Amino acid sequence: MKDGWRARKNGPYSLIANTIAKAIERILSGADLLKWTQDTLKKFNNEPEKINNSPDTAPSKRLLGKTNYKKTVHGPNIAEEIGLDKIRDICPNFDQWLVEIESLIPNETKM
Repeated sequence: MKDGWRARKNGPYSLIANTIAKAIERILSGADLLKWTQDTLKKFNNEPEKINNSPDTAPSKRLLGKTNYKKTVHGPNIAEEIGLDKIRDICPNFDQWLVEIESLIPNETKM
């Protein structure tokens, strides 16, 4: 098991946030999405979890306002392109939730 979010941090938030922005742009094929996503992330100090601050402004709602985003189709593709390790690095609350779930797995079944 990993030793916590800060110990695993691979790089500055801005580099990981740029990875998120590029993944969204590629998956949703929007010409202006890269800059829009980067600007949105900057408003929240490149911390994606802070963007999810209300049901009306959740990331999926923001994307719906700019694209033909379908959460069940595009969400998994964007997450896969970003990668779980990077998502865990930049989303400490999500990482902690996964750590708690991982702690429930019996030792003999852990990889």
